[in-house]
Amino acid sequence: MKKTLLICAIGMGIVTSCLKDEYDFENLTVALSPEIAVPLTYTSIEASDVLSLVDSTMLKENNNNLLEFVYSDTVYSVTLNEFIDIPDKSVNYNFNLSPIALDDISALTTTIRLD
Repeated sequence: MKKTLLICAIGMGIVTSCLKDEYDFENLTVALSPEIAVPLTYTSIEASDVLSLVDSTMLKENNNNLLEFVYSDTVYSVTLNEFIDIPDKSVNYNFNLSPIALDDISALTTTIRLD
């Protein structure tokens, strides 16, 4: 099946590529214009030359010598006191602690051996 399809495609390509192109040489017009192009100056321009004229705070050169366009701005800023008003409040509270009674603590012995 694939061979048949391939043979048909090649056959159609050969048949359609053999069509004769017809050109009418009697109606062919040729326009000649004698122009000479001569360079007047030779110069080179680099992106860094052009970008030095622009605000350099938005363009940064990275480690790969590529220029990155960096733009930052604050879209909207709001503080909490614009949403809710929290009044000042002072709280006074007095409390007393009773003394803590501890039982006698037995002596702690530690033995260190260096074998």
